[in-house]
Amino acid sequence: MFSFPKFAAVGAMKATRGSKPAVVRCLPRDLYNPGYLLAGFRRNPDSLRLLVWAGRGDSNMLIRSLLVVPFALTLSFAAQAQTTPGDYLAKAAASDLYEQTSSKLMLESSKDQKVRSFATMMVNDHSKSTAMLKAAAAKAQVKPTPPQLSPDQKAKVAALTKATGTARDTLYWEQQKAAHAQALSLHQSYAQGGDAPALKAAAGEIVPVVQHHIDMLNGGTHAGR
Repeated sequence: MFSFPKFAAVGAMKATRGSKPAVVRCLPRDLYNPGYLLAGFRRNPDSLRLLVWAGRGDSNMLIRSLLVVPFALTLSFAAQAQTTPGDYLAKAAASDLYEQTSSKLMLESSKDQKVRSFATMMVNDHSKSTAMLKAAAAKAQVKPTPPQLSPDQKAKVAALTKATGTARDTLYWEQQKAAHAQALSLHQSYAQGGDAPALKAAAGEIVPVVQHHIDMLNGGTHAGR
């Protein structure tokens, strides 16, 4: 016999013919009954439902079905955590602000021409993406909050300010790699799954620009490296 932990309420449903499944409390003895339907979880009445039938008289099928429950939970929570237009705009604005702030700092001190050239591009390109998102937000009738750096971004700017010479150049380059990886994920995610068409279109236009920056960062070197 297999031993399963006690589940207080995992949303198991008893499969009965000719009637709607009824939500039941899933006790250990229930887990051995192949006549139970293991239900997925739903964000709202119209959202995705994941239903896995344990079947009848097949303990192996039941076990496989039980293993799907954590996966169903993961998908459910992911759906609930979908980025809203406001969240996307706030994160994108913070990303642009960080890029401009850190790059302007480098233009004040770096003597490395490659770093200076890249920093100039960052100021220009991220100013353009900020303007693009503001226009898209107006079309989507979403009022963005004033941009502000996240605690992590503030810490990175502080570390950059503290560093000097070629050490600052190197730190800037590494910070840019991490920041652009995060930015790419943010814009790609919203371009694919966002629910505001104007913002989705803007995110889609920003993605190749960020990818180009990443290609430059991965392929380029500077005097401090």
